[in-house]
Formats: sequence, structure tokens, C-alpha cells
Amino acid sequence: MRIKKRSRMKRFTLVAAIFIIASSAYFAISGHTPSEDTYVAKVNGSWVTQHEFKREMQQQRARAIQYFLSTYGAQYNKDFWKTDFEGENPEQYLKQLAMKEIIRVKVELELAQNKGLISGSSHDDLMHEMKIENQRRREALASDQPIYGPEQFDEVSFMNYFTSKVRNRLKETLSVNELKPTDKKLEEHYTLVKDQLFMRENTIKFHKISVSYKHANRELDLDSNRNQVHKQTAKKVIEAVQPLLEQGGEGEMSDTVKILQNKFSSTILHHTIEEFNPHTASTYFKSQPVLYAALQNHSNAEHNSFIIDEPAQSQYVLIRTLGEQKSSDNQGYIVDQNLLWQSYLNQAYSRYILKLTSDAQIDIHSEAYQHVSIE
Repeated sequence: MRIKKRSRMKRFTLVAAIFIIASSAYFAISGHTPSEDTYVAKVNGSWVTQHEFKREMQQQRARAIQYFLSTYGAQYNKDFWKTDFEGENPEQYLKQLAMKEIIRVKVELELAQNKGLISGSSHDDLMHEMKIENQRRREALASDQPIYGPEQFDEVSFMNYFTSKVRNRLKETLSVNELKPTDKKLEEHYTLVKDQLFMRENTIKFHKISVSYKHANRELDLDSNRNQVHKQTAKKVIEAVQPLLEQGGEGEMSDTVKILQNKFSSTILHHTIEEFNPHTASTYFKSQPVLYAALQNHSNAEHNSFIIDEPAQSQYVLIRTLGEQKSSDNQGYIVDQNLLWQSYLNQAYSRYILKLTSDAQIDIHSEAYQHVSIE
């Protein structure tokens, strides 16, 4: 599986390189000095700013680190991002991850705009939506009305929230025609996923370590600058925790967490061992939707760790799964038609977006692209 994954990334690297070469002359006429407002790429006519690119690089940072730690046994140090490992460079790999995700999101937002679900898909349009949503939340709090998730979004958490909401609306809209399955397709899908979704008493046990970026002081939490610094600190802590956690065995987990808590005494680390199963899935879906989606995708993973940003709980979460546990009793299948439908729709939607992404017109400004570095 690793070879296949690396092969896909190399193909993307080749395509990106071609676009960089082909588009250099096109962008050169602009004469701009690279800055936060410089455009690094264009996806189907939608501009990608350096600011957006850097934001996504920060989002993909932990994933890139983990790839080089697990693939090459790399050591994360001050020279990590500039060091080549068998021809692969962490900073370039990170840029590829970030650009690939940006392209996918741009394609989704463009589709949502074409379907009339959103009014605009540019960075300015999305920041305007964030202002509206934060104003709505301030007014709700002032009126003692309940809100779900953080009291105020920063840019990163809002993008996660907004794109997730848009994605769900797109799935619902496309399910009427473009992605509507026949009975035969649903039957075929059931055959493929029944062992994963419908076996009785299946559970996924996992260690969960969380670091909150929500201030106990509500006034400080509403200060966007302080809140951003607090969130960045929480992210650095959880990223530092992951490689240390990977080095310890299961029996050493509690001791490892205690050591980590002492190491990061200024931040509270919460550690629990939890189960994801048919009885608890709905709770995760409602209260921790990002974690729910991640566990769905990692249902067959064993001793695998990953980091997520869970805006609904205002925390970064490190998960280390213990693998899927199947009960030997009560064998058989319980078919939840809604779960089957959602499973089919998720896969059909992914294939649909992948096709649109493959067909997208991508122009990359090589000078601005190469100028960006991980901080």
C-alpha cells in the first residue's frame, strides 16, 4: 500500500512540475514581488493566494512529518525541512500535500457556487462568510441562545467548519441526480462494505490525547490575536507529542503521557482510552464530527496515529488506534439502510470530486510557489 501511495504522490509531483514550467511565463508579466497577497496558483480561474497556501501548509504539517518519520525513520530537528531522504524533500512534499488539498477544496467550492449553494468561492468571499458567522454567534451569546462549537471562529477553524458544511450540502444536492444509485449499485456496495460497517459488536479502541485551545477566560477567548497564539501553541504541543508517543509501547502509554504532561506543563493534556462502535458512533457524529470521519476512514488501521483539529470541541486531538476488535459472539449483519446509503454516497462523492479535480485547469506561479517556506 505504501508503494502505491508514493506512486500517486510522484504522479502528482510530475503534473505539478509540468504546470509550474508551463505557467511561469504567463505569471511573469505581473511583476509582483512575492508577498502574502501574491497569487501562487489558479484553479479553474479561482486564485490561490500565498496566505491560503501557507495556511494549508500549516494544516498538513503534522501529516508530512509523520510520513517521513514512518517511511524513512527521519529525525525531526531544525534541519528536517531542508534535508532530502532518498530523493524526497519534506518541504516540497508538504507543498504538494497542501496544493493537492487546496485544489480539491477549490473544485468543491466552485461546484457549490455553480449549484447556487454559496454566493462566492474566493478567499475574500469566505472571510466575509466568517465575519457573518462570528457576528451571528456573538448575537446568539448575547441573547443566551445555544451555539455549537467555538464562540468565535478563527480562519483555520472556520475553513474546516465551512467546507464540511458545504460538502454535506453538495452531497445532498448531488444525490438527487448525479450521484443517485440504482438498487443494483447499492447491492454491490453492500457486498463491498458489509464486513466493515455491519458486523455486530465491532469496535475500534483508541488512545485519545487532546489539547484545548479554548481559553477558560471568555473575554480572552474572544480576542482573536490571543486566541490564535493560544491555538498555535496547542498545535505545536500536539505535534511534539506524536513522535514521542510513537516510540512507546502500549503498556508504556500511561507513563509516556505522564512524562509528556511534565514536559509540557504549561498545557493540559487529557488522555483517555475510548471505543468507537455502533452504539457510540452517533455520539461522535454529533459532538466530534471531524473525529467521527477520521475513525470511519481508519476503521481497519492498526497501531496508527494521526492528529486532527476538532473545532466542535476547540481542541487538537492525537489519536492512536488499537485496531478493529471483532466479537466472536453474535456473528451476523445488522443492515442500517441509512448507514449504507451514506457510505455509498461518501464514496460516490469522492469519485465525483476526484474526476473534477483531474479535469481542473491548474496554473502554478513558479516564483511565488518556490518562494514559500514552512515556518
